[in-house]
Amino acid sequence: MITNKIKSSFVVIAIAILFTSCNQAKMENTDIQKELAELKLQNQRLVDESDIKNLIYLFSDAANRKDGEQFQSLWSANALWKIGPPINMEFKGKENMGSSVTRMLGLWDFFVQMPNAIVIKIDGNKATARVYVNEVARKSDDKHGNYNLSMYDDELVKENGKWFFEKRTYHTVYQDAPDHKGLVQELPKF
Repeated sequence: MITNKIKSSFVVIAIAILFTSCNQAKMENTDIQKELAELKLQNQRLVDESDIKNLIYLFSDAANRKDGEQFQSLWSANALWKIGPPINMEFKGKENMGSSVTRMLGLWDFFVQMPNAIVIKIDGNKATARVYVNEVARKSDDKHGNYNLSMYDDELVKENGKWFFEKRTYHTVYQDAPDHKGLVQELPKF
């Protein structure tokens, strides 16, 4: 995430230098203008990709901490969260997202979701992403474990300069129920 921000800063500096040079020389060179336009597009793509990755990380962070308020803030107004087999649940509307995650994850002593292998395609103010996740959890009542390897198919929308989940569809690739008899420590509050 920091690397993309640094790259974006260098691109912005390069753009500023090119723009200043063009203005000082009062050049109307179309090649320089095209290059400047391409640099601006590349910079915006880097910023958008970084923002989308951060949104994905915030989703996992909110789920891991069972933070309904943060979780709800990540969704667009008409959001849809679909969890496929074997769970088969669906939640609609931003206003329902916070309570859904705290209610669902409240059944676990602990839940940790780790996103990785994020693939993003951006088209203006819309984007799609594919995110693979590794999840480990333990039930509060019977102490049975849960281990998932899963994938999210995401549809995202940019509203007022900020990215939100419009639709997240969860696909379980592998699920197991190992015994997790180890010690559980509560996460610190932020």
